[in-house]
Amino acid sequence: MPAGTYAADLIKWQYNGQVGPANVSDVEYRFFAPGVGPVAAIDRQSVSAFLVYNNDTQFGKVLVSTGQ
Repeated sequence: MPAGTYAADLIKWQYNGQVGPANVSDVEYRFFAPGVGPVAAIDRQSVSAFLVYNNDTQFGKVLVSTGQ
């Protein structure tokens, strides 16, 4: 689909968990336009294991057509 403005529904999900010594959290937002599907997404992830490993990631996506 071409880039543009869409009347979209927002779906949010969030989880927090622990695996052994690691803590994991994620918040994700996805925008779905009727008849089109997903048109954008925002994601924030955090993973940490004591002082040995920390990873915080944030990114946004806007989906556009490749013209095919």
